[in-house]
Amino acid sequence: MDKDEKIIDIEDLKKENASKDNTGDEKENQEIKEDENKIEENEKEEDFEEKYNDLNDTYLRLAADFDNFRKRSLKEREETIIYSISNFAGELLPILDNFKRALETKEEVKDKGFYEGIEMIYKQLNEVLEKEGIERFTDEGEPFDPKRHCAVTVEKIEDKDNDIILEVFQDGYIYKQKILRPAMVKVNKK
Repeated sequence: MDKDEKIIDIEDLKKENASKDNTGDEKENQEIKEDENKIEENEKEEDFEEKYNDLNDTYLRLAADFDNFRKRSLKEREETIIYSISNFAGELLPILDNFKRALETKEEVKDKGFYEGIEMIYKQLNEVLEKEGIERFTDEGEPFDPKRHCAVTVEKIEDKDNDIILEVFQDGYIYKQKILRPAMVKVNKK
């Protein structure tokens, strides 16, 4: 082997070693890149999960807010309807009372057709009120309830129970558990 061949062989060896080193470095670099890619993917997954959780939380809060808004709107609408019907009934009840008083004068009315007309109007008004959920309450013999009745007079009758309604002067009306007008009554007090 001459000197030139040795130089070539040494250079070849250097190249081989360098390529082996480069291959080792490449493998390390590739492993590092793979690790970096895995770290980036994990970070992306964590960011994605965090964004998903934030969006899901926002969605759930909006859904709850909307549900609360819907319930509140329905309740306000119902209260408005009750208030409107209560006001209307409050204006209509005195008219109904007057028809009832007119019916109590049956013996004084000479025109039977007129009396029957008043009676039909009174029945129709009561039917309309009942259809809308407005109910009459209080009958003689019921126990007195200060939340539903207004005692106009008191009488003492020994053979009747205490705090029993003896006579109803004006009917009471209720709509959806709201008293539109308390009944005016005579109560037994011992």
